[in-house]
Amino acid sequence: TAQVGLASTARPLAGDLDRVTTELHALNSYVGSTPSSQLDAGYVQAQVAYLVKSVDGLRTAVGALAAQAAPAGR
Repeated sequence: TAQVGLASTARPLAGDLDRVTTELHALNSYVGSTPSSQLDAGYVQAQVAYLVKSVDGLRTAVGALAAQAAPAGR
């Protein structure tokens, strides 16, 4: 059925969202616990770039899933 197809498409998105959430928590912890004079700007920039790319990918995937779930003709 269509619901089974949607569920199988959505399942990996949940894992991707878990990974992004974990990375956000790690970055937040790093920034919050590291003295500002010791922050590694390159690391922070790399993490932010990774998170932006990941969120953009999730947004695209969610949009495709929503389009797949939309009734035909809408």
